[in-house]
Amino acid sequence: MSGAFAWISEIMQWAGRWIPRLLIVRATDCGVRFRHGARVEILEPGLRVYWPIVTEVQTVNVQRSVQNLSTQTLTTHDGVAVIVSGVLVYRVADVVKFLVANHDAEAGIDEVACAGIREVVLSMTLDEIREASIGGGLADRLRRQTRKLLSPFGVRVEYCRLTDCAPARVLSLAGIPNDLHLTMYGKTETVL
Repeated sequence: MSGAFAWISEIMQWAGRWIPRLLIVRATDCGVRFRHGARVEILEPGLRVYWPIVTEVQTVNVQRSVQNLSTQTLTTHDGVAVIVSGVLVYRVADVVKFLVANHDAEAGIDEVACAGIREVVLSMTLDEIREASIGGGLADRLRRQTRKLLSPFGVRVEYCRLTDCAPARVLSLAGIPNDLHLTMYGKTETVL
C-alpha cells in the first residue's frame, strides 16, 4: 500500500524545494552559498534565507582547530631513519578556498602538513633536529613550511610541531601484498 502512494512523497519533496529556507550560521562558523551550482557567495554568521531549488549551502567551523598528523617514517639528511608525528594548529582563513579547493579538507590538511614536515626533516641532520627542537627553531621552521603549503587551501597555520621523533629501523618486505613495512625502534632514545 505504501508503494502505491510513494509518488505523493516525491511530489511533496519537489514542492518543498520551492519554499525558502531559513539557516542560522553560528558565530563560530562561516558558510558558502552555491547559487545555480556555480556562483559562490560567502555567508557570514547570522540568520540567512535561501531557495533550495537553486541554492546549496555549506558551512564550516572557522575557530582554532587542532589536528594530530599522521605518523611518518623518514630519513634525515645524514641518513638516519626516524619515525615522526606532529600536531598542527590552524584556522580557516578563506572559507571559499577551504570548501571549494578541498574535497575532504581534514584529509587534505593532514596530507599537505605531513609533506611540509617531511621537507623539513629530510633537509636536517638528526643532531640539527635535536638542537632546533630545544630552542624552538624547529617548530618555527615547521610552521613556516606548513603555512606556505596550506595557504592556497584557505588555511592559516598558527603552530606546527613534532610530537614524536625517534630513531627507527625500517624493514621492507617487498613482494608481500601492499609491500609490508615494519618499523622497529632501536634504542628507547627519543629525540624530542
